[in-house]
Amino acid sequence: MRRTRHFVIAGLLSLAALAGCTKADSADSSGRSARDLENLDPRTLYDVELKAPEAISTGESATFTLAIRPKDGAEVKPETPLRATLEWRGAIRAEKERLGYADHVRVEGKGPVFEIPVRGEQVGEGELDVDLDFYVCLAELCMKTGEKLRATARVQ
Repeated sequence: MRRTRHFVIAGLLSLAALAGCTKADSADSSGRSARDLENLDPRTLYDVELKAPEAISTGESATFTLAIRPKDGAEVKPETPLRATLEWRGAIRAEKERLGYADHVRVEGKGPVFEIPVRGEQVGEGELDVDLDFYVCLAELCMKTGEKLRATARVQ
């Protein structure tokens, strides 16, 4: 990934040189210079949230919500890879163990939102661990990033 990022940065610098700019002068649409893009931490470009239902009744269904919320001109593009591995423990069960971009139910602020149905199996606590890998994109480049999330729900 670092090699790809450097290739993109080199392309930006070449275009800037053709336009008569110096490396420090060249900037993306949000005002970031090529130097800023090279050192940019992709985790600063989004927030991610995993939200559990308040309570689940035994034998009933409920929904966990996973949302990626890009900021600062970023987006999660449908054509870039996105993988979420789901691991369930305790008093809840779900049908799915993996999610991809196509599993989203809507897009909010240029980021996908997933609704994950679960079923309360027995009284107690249930946990959902999510291992999320995706690309967050600016106009000039996309960067791979990831998160590990956990949410707990009470089954009564």
